[in-house]
Amino acid sequence: MKNFVQKWKSLNKIGLKLSLICGLNWLVGFISKSQFYLFSAAFAGVLTYYIPQESENQQMSCRQNRTFMLMQMKKMLING
Repeated sequence: MKNFVQKWKSLNKIGLKLSLICGLNWLVGFISKSQFYLFSAAFAGVLTYYIPQESENQQMSCRQNRTFMLMQMKKMLING
């Protein structure tokens, strides 16, 4: 144990602090990048969930409008 304490006292503490700072900097960068990718994946998932439903609603609306227009044209032609 005494040997370990003597080695710790003679160790380059500035180098250890620098390594710690670089390690923390890398960790913060890694976490921020991973959060960005996670939020991007979640956003893409939300888009792929809601967009098909909207397009189905728009297609139904378009079909209903087309059917209504055809019925009106038919009435106009018959009633003249």
